Amino acid sequence: MYFRYLYIVKELAELVQIVAKYRLKKIEVLNNDGVKSGRINSFQKLYKALLSNTVGTDDEANHYIYKKPNSTKFRSFKRRFRARLLNTFLFIDLSQSKYSPYSQAYTTCCRNQYIVRILLMLSSRKFAISIAGKSLRLAIKYELNEFIAYFAKVHKWHAAFTGNVKMFTIYHNMYEKHLAISLLEEKARHYLELLTIHFTRSTSPKPYLLPDIWNNIKALESDMQILYSFDLHVFYYSLKGRALQMEGRYRESLAVWEEMESFLKQNKHIERLVNFVDAGLNKISNYLCLRMYQEIADCVKACEKYIVPHTNNWYILMENYFLAALQSKNAQLAKNILEVVGINGKQYNIPAQFIEKWRFFEAYYLYYLADAAQKKNFRIQKFLNDIYILKKDKQGFNLSLLMFETVYYLREENFGKLINRIESLKLIQRDT
Repeated sequence: MYFRYLYIVKELAELVQIVAKYRLKKIEVLNNDGVKSGRINSFQKLYKALLSNTVGTDDEANHYIYKKPNSTKFRSFKRRFRARLLNTFLFIDLSQSKYSPYSQAYTTCCRNQYIVRILLMLSSRKFAISIAGKSLRLAIKYELNEFIAYFAKVHKWHAAFTGNVKMFTIYHNMYEKHLAISLLEEKARHYLELLTIHFTRSTSPKPYLLPDIWNNIKALESDMQILYSFDLHVFYYSLKGRALQMEGRYRESLAVWEEMESFLKQNKHIERLVNFVDAGLNKISNYLCLRMYQEIADCVKACEKYIVPHTNNWYILMENYFLAALQSKNAQLAKNILEVVGINGKQYNIPAQFIEKWRFFEAYYLYYLADAAQKKNFRIQKFLNDIYILKKDKQGFNLSLLMFETVYYLREENFGKLINRIESLKLIQRDT
């Protein structure tokens, strides 16, 4: 036991020598020094202002820090602030209870891979192998195949360096297996990205994609028969569920997403909330097409446990919930959702396309569900002038906008503008 402790102290001594030789003399980070006493520096001041959304543009930040416009010092200050922010980022704490053990394991492996690479570059092999061993066990527990392959490769190299043939063979086989799985996972991720990229800017149906999607699903099924992987199964469910929904086979799609949820529950040691959210959001989309409003409400309630408000997934969740309220003509629910979401982009740093989309939803509510007093506040020309990104989605939201205008001008008996909108709809029909 004494020799083991001695060996650890030698490891620590080796690490101390490296740190003493290469460490920075001063690490600039964002800390709380002086905050309690009320004396904060300019970096802390901007940090607090950005955190509270007090400033949102360069000009606002410039004036907030230097009390005058176009200060020449601000560009240098921004660069130094960014450097401090990135240095502080290296010390973020993901061990909090709101992060799953899987997320904590992933970040630990990322950090340890960086440390091992640096230690090996500086010829500190013993300490690098020690960290790689602990990291390998953690990666195996959570099926992080990319990291298993890397840390197994490090041990394989160490076994070759020390002449240990038995351990070299073990780690070589482990490296080959998990590298192959990792490559299959990347291929499956690529299949999903090929589908996702077509819906990033446009929500219009794309049936021409289906043959390739089903070919990719079949290829993925063949890969799953060769090697098992948690991620391969998740990508398989994600692709198949979306393909069935694109074909209008909503109940079959629901069955796939429910099967995915069962699979996730069976693998609780790899609990990834983002996968539960993905399944939930896609179930809601299918329920919406089937007009199953109570199921939507139940699913929204379940998803809210996992989604941080005013993030992308949260807006998608609220969007589907709002559409369900419109379909079911539940004016009070639609009004409540609009109030919860809000469309103040500055307050929550909402992307411009999200703001436009919710203005569009608000217009639908005001014109079709709101009472007479609320409808008086609706000005269609002002609404249309605020919409410019969605108009570029020719087969998606632009079509919805034209239909909205057509019905509006029909009700208002504005036949001149009505004819123009009908002609625009005819052009879209001709081009499809």
